[in-house]
Amino acid sequence: MSFGDRCYPMEYLLHLQEFGISRRVSVETGGFFSRAQLLIDGNPAPPGHDTSQFVLTRDDGTALIASLEGVLLDPVPKVTIEGRTLRAAPPFTFRQSVGAALSFLIAVSMSVVGLIEMPRISTTSGLQLMGFLTMSINLFMGVLLGFTSMIINRRIMRSEMTRSSQIFTIGAVTIVVVIGFLVVFLLLIGILTLFRGFEQFS
Repeated sequence: MSFGDRCYPMEYLLHLQEFGISRRVSVETGGFFSRAQLLIDGNPAPPGHDTSQFVLTRDDGTALIASLEGVLLDPVPKVTIEGRTLRAAPPFTFRQSVGAALSFLIAVSMSVVGLIEMPRISTTSGLQLMGFLTMSINLFMGVLLGFTSMIINRRIMRSEMTRSSQIFTIGAVTIVVVIGFLVVFLLLIGILTLFRGFEQFS
C-alpha cells in the first residue's frame, strides 16, 4: 500500500451469516471528502432513511437496516444491525490512539502558544484588529493541519505496515505539520512586527 493510498477509502469485510446474509458485505471507510458506507458485492448498499443507514437484504428476501457510527480516532466505523454492534476491525490500542492523535495534539498546542505570544506584539490599539486576524489565522491553521494529519495518521495505523514503518511515517507527518505551522506562525509574527514598526514610525 503506497502513501497516497492511505488518503483513499479502505475496505473491511463483515461476516453476516448469523443475520441470514451470505453475500459479500463490507465497510468502506470515508475519504477526505466522502462518508463511510456499506458495500454489497463491491457496490454501494441502498441508502436508508438516514445518511448513516443502509438497507441490506437477507437471503430470504427480507430487508434489514444497518447503521454506521463513527469512532473518534478510528477510520473504521461501528456497524449496528438489529441492535447489535459489530466491528469490522479490532478497536485501536492505546498506542494506536496516541499515534493517530499525536500530530493533532502538537498542532493545537502550538496554536495555543501562538495565541499567547501574538497579543504581546499587538499591544497598541492600532494593532488590535490585525492581532485578532493573525490569531484567528494561527488557530485555524493549527486545527486544519492537525485535523488533516490525524486523518492521515489514523489510516497509517490501520495499514499493513510494520510497527517501525508506522512510527517512522507518523513521525515524518508530524515533522511536516510542525514545519508547516512554524512557517505560517513566523510569517504572521513578521506581519505583526512590520505593522508595529510602521505604527511607531508614523
